[in-house]
Amino acid sequence: MKKIKIAAYPDLNGDLQIGKSFGRNIDPASNQFVNNNFNYNTLGLWSNTLLFGWFQKKYQLEKNQLDIQSAEYANKKLQDDVTLNITTGYIRVLQAREQKKSLALSLKKFTERNVYMNKNDKQSYQAMLSTDSAMYLETVVNERMALLQLKALLHLEFEDAFDIATDEDEILTPKQGLSMPDAAAWYQMALNQQAQVQYEHLKLKSVKKSLDIAKAMQYPQLSLYGGAGTVFSSNVKNITAQTYEGESSVGYVNINGSSYPVTNSQYQFTTITKPLADQYNDHIRATVGLRIAVPLLNGYASRANIQKAKIALVSQQLQIDVAKQDLKNDIYKTYEEAIAASQKYTAYLKARDESALWMESLGKQNNDNNQFLLYKLAWQQYHQNATQATFAKYEWLLN
Repeated sequence: MKKIKIAAYPDLNGDLQIGKSFGRNIDPASNQFVNNNFNYNTLGLWSNTLLFGWFQKKYQLEKNQLDIQSAEYANKKLQDDVTLNITTGYIRVLQAREQKKSLALSLKKFTERNVYMNKNDKQSYQAMLSTDSAMYLETVVNERMALLQLKALLHLEFEDAFDIATDEDEILTPKQGLSMPDAAAWYQMALNQQAQVQYEHLKLKSVKKSLDIAKAMQYPQLSLYGGAGTVFSSNVKNITAQTYEGESSVGYVNINGSSYPVTNSQYQFTTITKPLADQYNDHIRATVGLRIAVPLLNGYASRANIQKAKIALVSQQLQIDVAKQDLKNDIYKTYEEAIAASQKYTAYLKARDESALWMESLGKQNNDNNQFLLYKLAWQQYHQNATQATFAKYEWLLN
């Protein structure tokens, strides 16, 4: 946020140029044409600030703040997605473990019953045990796969040992008869909290600021500018020594009929290039001024920018409508699925308990030839209802 506020202050730029000129060029130190080759460099600082631009600096500052806030919500949405995926992966592990535990309990209930069986019943019994053992191994594999998927979601190496400790009391059980807010209440809460919707709203505000900036750019702009700099040129020399070489005649002057020669003293000078620091100190220059920029003919760029901003505004409004509609569809769908899963869970629990009571009553009856068939049917119903109850429970939890 501090960096955004600094953007409202005047800018400051600097440059350093080093070069060599050949042929006829303007010496940057004297601003005169010279015909010799020379080295030069320039050093300068300049600044420019917008004094009045129809509040475009203010709009830009507000837009930058909105962009940062929207980026924070985008990051929050990503974090929420990661959290949801990891939570879902964790629940999948619990589901696989409960399915394994449920099947093991069903097998135990079936094998512990002292039920009369004839020869054919014993063969059927062994076939059922083999099938159920294969199903149990499948639940073990499902548990391992769920752990691997959770490990992948956590970005852990597959070679590393990984497990999650679960206690008997940690197995999740939804509270039957639990009251839930209706879908409309969920939707209203999500509108105020869901990161995607908040992100789209902030982007809409940012696009509105872009439109304000585009409109401000079509009017005259008043700026203050200033600069300071200095130059170095190898043409600038210091005299280090001089040698007298005599007089040279440049003509005669007649005074009262007498002719006198006019001479010019001739010297040979020894020079060196003036040091860099001295030239920088001698050639300092500065400028300051006001500038009014009036957009006259710019290829309709200002109008085009305004039209683009308006189109972006309409597009972003549509994005908000789509995000709201998607959110509403997801919430109402999830709500109905949760209600259905709750009802299925309650129904299958009741059916499982009834099947367990039937199995228990069959175990107390006198042995007869039909007892195994009835007990087999009761166990199959118990196992099916227990499995469906587990599926319905975790479908409820995941919604």
